[in-house]
Amino acid sequence: MVFQEQDINFDRIDWRQFEELCFDLLMKYQYHDMIWLQGSADAGRDIEALVTVVNPLLGTYVEKWFFECKFYTSGVPMVELVSKIAWAEANKVKHFVLMTNTHPTKDAWDFLKLKQQIVNFNIHVIDGKLIKSKLLAFPDIIVKYFSDDTVVWVKNLVKQWVFQDALPDIKTLSKLREVVEPSKLGKEDLVFILFAFQQSDYDEDLLPYDIEPFNFEFIWTEVSKHANTSYPIDLIEDFGSDEDWGRIISMSKGNEQLDKFVYVAQSHHDDDKQNVQILLKSYARQITVKIANGNDTMNNL
Repeated sequence: MVFQEQDINFDRIDWRQFEELCFDLLMKYQYHDMIWLQGSADAGRDIEALVTVVNPLLGTYVEKWFFECKFYTSGVPMVELVSKIAWAEANKVKHFVLMTNTHPTKDAWDFLKLKQQIVNFNIHVIDGKLIKSKLLAFPDIIVKYFSDDTVVWVKNLVKQWVFQDALPDIKTLSKLREVVEPSKLGKEDLVFILFAFQQSDYDEDLLPYDIEPFNFEFIWTEVSKHANTSYPIDLIEDFGSDEDWGRIISMSKGNEQLDKFVYVAQSHHDDDKQNVQILLKSYARQITVKIANGNDTMNNL
């Protein structure tokens, strides 16, 4: 899944979730021995962490960092920072970092710049704009805090299949069809939906009275945008040399001893004569997806 900054909306979370988000982000950057004080009397910081620095001349040493997380609807005022800087100085930290979903006010900026000239530690500011840019490298954090309910729902369905070998029933798939927006999903989620629908016992003539006929054919267009391998997808590794895409609509193969399952399918778009091929593999509780776009004439070139 590819996110943009506009997908990160701080209005969806509260101050406590923002602190937790900061904690998760810091873990991605190799901070360790982290302490999250979670709103208690924090003595000048919300998060305390250590960083191990490897210097080719001096060797390895550890630095103490204080992080203050401020969740505001407007700029962070100076009054919120005075005692925090004093605590950082008293604790002899090497770095003090203000992390905020917005930005410091002008007075706060002036105060921090003045204190930087006096104190013997470094002062840093990570404002909302910078936090968003950093979060783009970690889509799992974005999903955790900012994805809409449908995206989270689909990802939970994928997890249920990977870890419990459980696929959604017709009623669940019908509800999903009503709300899903393909552009918000990653390639793994899109391919999983196609797989789950094909594996279901869907029969238009046997649908319950409260479920209208449905399908997920519209998803193929979005799937094609995530092509990540050459056409046609090689089937030899997973199915043997005797399999040919020319006679495949969908096909699957499992190995319980190896905890391995492979599914392939293809769709044909009449408008541009292009096939879209997908391969979904579950192995050791991890899933991989291959997607290829092309047509039969490519094989004759």
